[in-house]
Amino acid sequence: MCARAWRVISVLSFWILPILSASPAAGQDSHYWSEQYGTRAALLGGAMIGSVRDLSSTYYNPGATALNQEARFLLSARAYRNASITLEDAAGEGFDLTSSSQRPLPTFLATPIEFDWLGKHRIVYSALTRQQFEADLSTYRIEALDLLPAPGDENTASAYTGNAELRETWTGLTWAYPVTERIGIGVTPYLVIRSQTLKSQTLIQLASQAGEVAIGTRLRNRSYRNYRGLAKIGVTGEFGRWSVGLTTTTPSLGISGSGRASFNGSRAGLEDEEDFLAADVQTDLDAIFESGWALGGGFGLQLGDTRIHGSAEWYEAMDRFTVIDAEPFVPQTGGDPLENDITAEFSSVVNWGLGVETGLGSSMLFAGVSSNRGAGNPDAPASTTGVLTAYDLWNYSLGTSFRVGRSEFMLGVGYARGSQPFPQLLDTGIIGGLIDLDTDDVDFIYTQWTIVLGYELAIGGGADEEARGG
Repeated sequence: MCARAWRVISVLSFWILPILSASPAAGQDSHYWSEQYGTRAALLGGAMIGSVRDLSSTYYNPGATALNQEARFLLSARAYRNASITLEDAAGEGFDLTSSSQRPLPTFLATPIEFDWLGKHRIVYSALTRQQFEADLSTYRIEALDLLPAPGDENTASAYTGNAELRETWTGLTWAYPVTERIGIGVTPYLVIRSQTLKSQTLIQLASQAGEVAIGTRLRNRSYRNYRGLAKIGVTGEFGRWSVGLTTTTPSLGISGSGRASFNGSRAGLEDEEDFLAADVQTDLDAIFESGWALGGGFGLQLGDTRIHGSAEWYEAMDRFTVIDAEPFVPQTGGDPLENDITAEFSSVVNWGLGVETGLGSSMLFAGVSSNRGAGNPDAPASTTGVLTAYDLWNYSLGTSFRVGRSEFMLGVGYARGSQPFPQLLDTGIIGGLIDLDTDDVDFIYTQWTIVLGYELAIGGGADEEARGG
């Protein structure tokens, strides 16, 4: 079997795969406004930095927690979320790579810790899901291609499967204090737990009409869990119809982390090339993750029964850093050392949101729009990056609420969409004919539908009535 076939198998199974394995994991881990906390915030585009009136203030602006003395309990839940990824023509014309996931999951819980000796000081426990994503991508192709100088086409089969999961949770204890009746300050220290898994496998088979065969396989599995700490600091003020707020989020401080990296590869059936093997498993690796400064500001404006909300937040850029630093290894048959690291880097971005809530009879109507810019670098090394996408998401939401006694129920729907050019990944027709990887870009499309169900219990009169214009 000739060197040309060797090149086809090598390219398909050992060059393209790193790009494929990176792509699904990055669906949401370069976006900072993917999740909103408190159902009211979810329906108002997350524009709550200067106008939050419930216990989601522990996240949006801890200073506002000092002024929301009547808020007793808050639970926000995503009753249903459908997220989908489509890479159009990624495996050749008419061969898309797709993935979808559904996840019912509570995303935010907050409850105060009350003692008489606290006086005006306020302590609130909160837990939230900061980022979450999962994806399964797969494709399988069987076709006849003329890859060898021998007469006739060769039977060619190729298969790819990729799985990825990402989850980051924040658990915090907020301290807040009213400096005056109109100004509050607060801080929420958070324990952050981040876990990510990247799994992929590829199989390439080639058989000539003369009975010659070649095969290439590759398995790759990397995962880690990291613990770090950070804090969110906020101040808020209420002045008549206006409310304003400022926040800052500190860079994170690493606590501990561990990871695992395995690499398995093989190729066989090529008479003019040495058989290739590559097997490596590394456990108990150090795992780090870094996040930088964030600065935010916002306002609320009461106009009769209508309240307008606006917020913006800037996030610091992060230079490339190594999440898992696996030791380079040499295949059993020798050759150049192979790398199996995970890296990350982030661009500086600014997100903004606008929301409106207004009275509608005995109910309230909510509408919001917000940006969710991608901080990923599309030029990051495909073989190592755990953050690949850089598309900007636009989020739209609409919902309503109604009261039963001292409880308030909320229901709404949200939609988000983003896209970006992406390299065509696996087109055996092009590669077989030209051995040329300079293919056209395809569209990477992300869409998300969310049904929001929320419940607020025992919300007192003061701040809440003002929020309604009462």
